[in-house]
Amino acid sequence: KLEMNLKPKVSGPGVTHIEVLNFGIQGYSSPQYLAVLKEDVVTLKPDLVIITIYPSNDLTGAVSFWKNKKYTNLMAVPDIISYPINEFLKKNSRLYLFLLTKYYTFAKKYEVDFKPSREHEEEGWGFLKEDLKNARLIMKNTNLRVVLLPIPRPKEVLENTSSESQERFDALAKDLGFVYYD
Repeated sequence: KLEMNLKPKVSGPGVTHIEVLNFGIQGYSSPQYLAVLKEDVVTLKPDLVIITIYPSNDLTGAVSFWKNKKYTNLMAVPDIISYPINEFLKKNSRLYLFLLTKYYTFAKKYEVDFKPSREHEEEGWGFLKEDLKNARLIMKNTNLRVVLLPIPRPKEVLENTSSESQERFDALAKDLGFVYYD
């Protein structure tokens, strides 16, 4: 939709073509954003990268990600086997299914029961700052231009108010040298 809104109404010489690629993935937070930026976005050499951050999810999501890092990594181990082989074994090998079930039961022990709280949100600001520092280094090394775009909480929109998180984003963006829109 953004690409359609940004497309020029006319075409011809001197008219800039705009292409929008959405790398947003529902459920991701700053550690995953950073990985996507580093592994996927940089290779495309875009003119501009917009990073949207939704404090209601992203701050506690980063904490959950790091608390469950061992579990997440363990759960991904069976994916090392290529998809067609993995699927074949699942359909044709009772031994493989048995071992896989045992393995997932073992990995499940490392899952952290995570219930977001104000304390976790505060911890999430620390993770966000570190991830954005790393993004800044990537930008510097690759000449990427990045804009931070925090998405306000629904209450802030309904009440047309500013919030502590908007002020913190502003300070963080200035501290790290990011362009920031609120």
